[in-house]
Amino acid sequence: MVSTSVLSFQRVHKRFFVGVRRKAVQALDTVTFAVPDGSVTALLGPNGAGKSTALALAVGLLHPDRGDVHVYEAPPGRTPVGYLPEAFRGPPAMTPLRLVSWMARLRGVTPSAARSRAAEALERVGLTRRHWGRPVGKLSRGMQQRVGMAQAIVGMPGLILLDEPMAGLSPEGRALFHRIVSEERARGATQVLSTHVLDDAQRLCDHVVILRKGRVKVAGALDGLLGPLGTVIVRLQEFPETLRPSLQRLGGKAALHGALWEVTVPSSSRTALLDALRAAGVSPLQVEDQPATLRDLYDAHRPPGEGAAA
Repeated sequence: MVSTSVLSFQRVHKRFFVGVRRKAVQALDTVTFAVPDGSVTALLGPNGAGKSTALALAVGLLHPDRGDVHVYEAPPGRTPVGYLPEAFRGPPAMTPLRLVSWMARLRGVTPSAARSRAAEALERVGLTRRHWGRPVGKLSRGMQQRVGMAQAIVGMPGLILLDEPMAGLSPEGRALFHRIVSEERARGATQVLSTHVLDDAQRLCDHVVILRKGRVKVAGALDGLLGPLGTVIVRLQEFPETLRPSLQRLGGKAALHGALWEVTVPSSSRTALLDALRAAGVSPLQVEDQPATLRDLYDAHRPPGEGAAA
């Protein structure tokens, strides 16, 4: 079955002019990627990579200087999209129930059903009823973030864009957020999650886009991108030096650890290594597959000197 794209960027450019001297800053440069229908896609990269700009373009809050952004094959703004901006605050004098009801109305929910849909969304994000009638501006940061999540999911939008959604949340709040993303996936919603927390992204996402300095470094299905980065460790009682040239051709290395040799090769060289050992009359004591992590993928595309992600 061929997956269709819910959100697509085609050679998108976006720059801003900042400061008194109106210095040009290239936020996005020839950005091209697609978000498959029903996927949970991680949008990753360091600060200033262009993640928030990309999400604002997808919502229609910004417009590209060049290139095309499409949501369900139409320009942004034509189809209701759930959107949680970074550091959500909301109108300070509006109550959570009124705010989320208003967002439900904007997504086509009838006036008679908007209040009940809002109550359902607020319950899902764990905001207690005694806070529904308080002004948003008087809620804690974590509570405001829950209100932001509620307004993003109310009305069951087909596409949900989440910019650093776990900022300010307690461990319990983060666990609840994980559950909501899983529930929305089961419902069939397509989700894009911008985050610096790679462990969260690997647990929740099946696709990934990594941005650096406004350019796409890698994009695609997570399993396919991680596969080539995995390794295999073969433990041996002895390692014949005659195998070292073959091992080097396979991109591997051998080292003595205690009483055993550990031979490490990329996952793609697994079969070739075992065949070479068999031909040399060497029997492995243990073969350990080590799948790559999202952190390995991120680091593989991280230039020297850039700080690591969380």
